[in-house]
Amino acid sequence: MKKLSALILAFILIFTFVACGAEDVKDLVSDVDKAVNGQDDSDENDNGNSSEDNNDDSEASDDNSADDNGDDEDPFEYSEDYINEHLKEYSITYEMTYYESGEEPIVQSITSAKNDKGYYFKVDETNSFLYIKNGDSYDMYLPDEDGGGFVKVDGIEISPEDLETTDSTFLGYMTVYSGYCDDLEKSGSEKLLGRDCTVYTYDGSFMGLSIKYEYYIDKETGICLKYFGEMSEDGEKSGYDFVCTEFKTSGVSLPAYK
Repeated sequence: MKKLSALILAFILIFTFVACGAEDVKDLVSDVDKAVNGQDDSDENDNGNSSEDNNDDSEASDDNSADDNGDDEDPFEYSEDYINEHLKEYSITYEMTYYESGEEPIVQSITSAKNDKGYYFKVDETNSFLYIKNGDSYDMYLPDEDGGGFVKVDGIEISPEDLETTDSTFLGYMTVYSGYCDDLEKSGSEKLLGRDCTVYTYDGSFMGLSIKYEYYIDKETGICLKYFGEMSEDGEKSGYDFVCTEFKTSGVSLPAYK
């Protein structure tokens, strides 16, 4: 179970938005993929040196190019750049669940909003932060203890660069697919919250460890609206999933502040 425990830890780190954890699990899964697929690649290379095989490869490549040109839903189309191009303002809420065999699931709700005035972040009902643009920087606001919206925190100014970094890290789940797009397979189309989504999956195994991922990617914006990830070994399972419960791309308002 050591491999599973290591992956579980890395899984938790991804979705608590620790950047190094995200890179570790991407590297780990990448290593697993290479280990699983490396022998097949080697066999193909050993048997693929003749000119006849090279011609076959060329024809297959041409066929693949034709398929790619006719497929508008290539997973490489979606990325952080794609999102930045197609999403200028938003309000989005995710409900996330982490589970492990024999343990109670951990559920968390996260909301984020952005418009031309600033940013808003909310984690469950306990932590909320509002950042409003003021000249070349942003002022920070916290909930009023009297329940009257948000009040400014004096003496704190946030640079646009720092805030954009925070936003990118906080919303890392929007592009949770980015580390695995080379290995994803398109499995169909579905609707979520009335929005058209392309569904991609990954299903792999290595030395008894089973890994499964599923992503619902919003066709308009490139955002992952639903995710399922599960790893299992010797009957023990650990997983993480989230689903978008609210999503607006226009007419976005931030909480009242003073």
